[in-house]
Amino acid sequence: MTSSDRTFAVTNINVIPMDKNTVLRNYTLLITGDRIEKMGPSMNVDLPESIYTIDGRNKFIMPGLSDMHTHIAPSIFADNLEAGIKDLELYLCTGVTTIRIMSGNEGHLKLKELQEKGEVQGPQMYLGSPIIEGENNVWNFALKITSTEHVPDNIQKLKETGYDFIKVYHTITREVYKSILEESANFGLSVVGHVPFEVGIELALESGQKSIEHLRGYDFDGLAPEDLVKDGGRSAVRFRSMMNMTQERRTELIEKTVRSSAWNCPTLVCYRLLHDFEQRRSLSSHPSFKYLHKTTQESIKYNDMDDIFSEESREAMQIAEPSHRLLVNELHQAGANLLAGTDTPVPYLIPSFTIIDEIKNLYDSGLSAYTALKTSTADAHRFIGDYDEVGSISPGKRADLIILDENPLDNIENLWRLDSVISKGNIINKEEIEAIKSHTPG
Repeated sequence: MTSSDRTFAVTNINVIPMDKNTVLRNYTLLITGDRIEKMGPSMNVDLPESIYTIDGRNKFIMPGLSDMHTHIAPSIFADNLEAGIKDLELYLCTGVTTIRIMSGNEGHLKLKELQEKGEVQGPQMYLGSPIIEGENNVWNFALKITSTEHVPDNIQKLKETGYDFIKVYHTITREVYKSILEESANFGLSVVGHVPFEVGIELALESGQKSIEHLRGYDFDGLAPEDLVKDGGRSAVRFRSMMNMTQERRTELIEKTVRSSAWNCPTLVCYRLLHDFEQRRSLSSHPSFKYLHKTTQESIKYNDMDDIFSEESREAMQIAEPSHRLLVNELHQAGANLLAGTDTPVPYLIPSFTIIDEIKNLYDSGLSAYTALKTSTADAHRFIGDYDEVGSISPGKRADLIILDENPLDNIENLWRLDSVISKGNIINKEEIEAIKSHTPG
């Protein structure tokens, strides 16, 4: 990997800028440090003498990808800092230059510190708080808040600790939820996550929750909160509820979503693996499985989500899957905001190698190739709030880029045809990518 203070050029390449649906043919990009200094048709760009160049002839360059819902190690699934380092490396080597970690802990804060010191390479990390729950929470690592009087101190502490946003979950009361929104706004923190059972999707949209994960809230609209709390919302009744939603109600909720400017991160890829036993059985033979840290391999192979989701629930998920895709399509058609995220490694998902599958899922749900790619590039950074810095290709923006052998606008699967990655101005070529993949930390 090269030093970030060098100047180099990518010549004669086809640019997919992602600020509009176009391909700029035979362009040259001059990159200095971590920034795109200039770009234009190759015949019009003067380069310094003796500059290092990458010949991009017949290749395509676009912004790096973002996984907007991930859970890297250390976690309950792989409680190991080295496994987290490996996760970060693998993300970078699959073209992912930004990740949003959706349940943070001290280990992730340490990874972020090491990354800022230059001791660990990987994508830019945006770190969510530990999930905030009320009574009857499912996860023992959740931050439990059952009274509004405890909200201000907790939000302040999370801010001071270094988390970038607040994540809410299922069993928070309506009063605590409202207090979290208010206090988070006071500290400049957005609130994202699941829709609490007692809150419901309409109030979540009205209250300013910035992102909704897994289409949560839409999928239990109309169900009694007390029934959902009994099993953490994992009953077959919840998964069937979206199928039973009338078109009138769907349209009403979609219109309210558009007006709210809330973002949805559907994570379609995780629903499939919860109920698709064939895919689950083939994980250990997946070509990418060998690159995972041993701790993560063991976690994926032996973690049994069937203990959480009953057979009846999994069957309901399978039946309901088309309804999720239909809702995604209708949200898109109405102009609602969408993000690409995976929920890796929950459940049975291989870290870093799943985001392309999710982009393909969004495409298969009715988004154009360009729009599906936007959910993981430009739109991801519009959501984060750093689009002026990164997420599309133009002079002055950070050089977080990927070079591909084929055009992903022609076929989403071409995202797998990765030639090299440029992260913060550092080049990782194909040989280095393979070496990093095969490297075991420690």
